[in-house]
Amino acid sequence: MLTTPTAVITRQTIITSMTEQYTTLAAAMLAAAAAGLAGSGHCFGMCGGIAALAGQRGRHSDVLLINLGRLGGYAVIGTLGAGLLAAGLGVTGLTRFAGTSRLLVGSLLLLVAISMLVGGHWLAGLNRFAGQLWQRLQPLTGKLLPVQSAWQALAFGMLWGWLPCGLVYAVAPVAWSSGNAASGALIMAAFGAGTLPSMSAMGLATGRIRRWLKSPRVKLFSGLLVLLSALSLLYGPIMHWLLPAAGHQHMH
Repeated sequence: MLTTPTAVITRQTIITSMTEQYTTLAAAMLAAAAAGLAGSGHCFGMCGGIAALAGQRGRHSDVLLINLGRLGGYAVIGTLGAGLLAAGLGVTGLTRFAGTSRLLVGSLLLLVAISMLVGGHWLAGLNRFAGQLWQRLQPLTGKLLPVQSAWQALAFGMLWGWLPCGLVYAVAPVAWSSGNAASGALIMAAFGAGTLPSMSAMGLATGRIRRWLKSPRVKLFSGLLVLLSALSLLYGPIMHWLLPAAGHQHMH
């Protein structure tokens, strides 16, 4: 059976597209995890009281389940945003969007990296929206405290994931721009995994881990990792834009 040139081109196009999607997802997950790790100092200040209150029984199982629930909450944020985008674009629009997804994810990660390294609150409006949403969810957390069972720990952690946090809602648009519900969930879960050392340290009151995570070197290293991930995603689209332009100028 002979393979037509069209079939070969279509197969190559599909393989290239899938490879690009997976590399974009891997880079976004790595950067999201690095952003979560870099936010440890912020987490200690904002969530320390919540962690201490939730883990007041001092059980390692409570800390584990609460954090698993929190990762689940982040995953839901990623799933909803990316899923709504995919539904809004439809099949045709999503196919076209896939070509710009790498550029969009890289650009958003670049903004996150700049925010981590030099400061900046470029998502203040979204954070205010998250604050209004949290006002509706917060009363539910009171019904789950003190944590007395496994399901309470998981449910409390899942609600905690929606706490209005600038870092969470800086990474969320990166997950949403993936245009795929599963990818959005994985990117936000990776962010949550990056925060696990700090949040576990708060729950278990391990001072040595706290001091290490609050080190400026950790923030700098994580910020540079996010920056490198952003640049690696942006390199291809930028070169694709520059090379045809250079070739066109050379012809004239």
